[in-house]
Amino acid sequence: MSDVLAKKHAIQAFMQETSVEVTPAGARAVKNFSTILKPKMTVYVTFLPGSDFRDTLETVCRLKNEGYCPIPHFAARSIESEKIFEESLAKLRQEANVNEALLIGGGVDILSVRSLPQ
Repeated sequence: MSDVLAKKHAIQAFMQETSVEVTPAGARAVKNFSTILKPKMTVYVTFLPGSDFRDTLETVCRLKNEGYCPIPHFAARSIESEKIFEESLAKLRQEANVNEALLIGGGVDILSVRSLPQ
């Protein structure tokens, strides 16, 4: 096997367990995800500070309908209240049938401070 072919196979094997992330704006630029992503791939969908959650929800629904495993990615600093977060999760379950999300902390501009329930 040639060195180039061996490298290609190594990259393909590595990519079998890889996930990607997309912003709603980036997703709008993609006409058909099947031209760039393998079927059933995990795709994290961002909910960035200052963005509209409906854009994230729309992207998650689209990816789910196209056969991918979308996981909404929340930046904790973007969440204004526990109520809004719970409502967002409920919409994701109802409209996109997702049961997993990534909530990540960090950042400098925190919109609110809350503690997790015990």
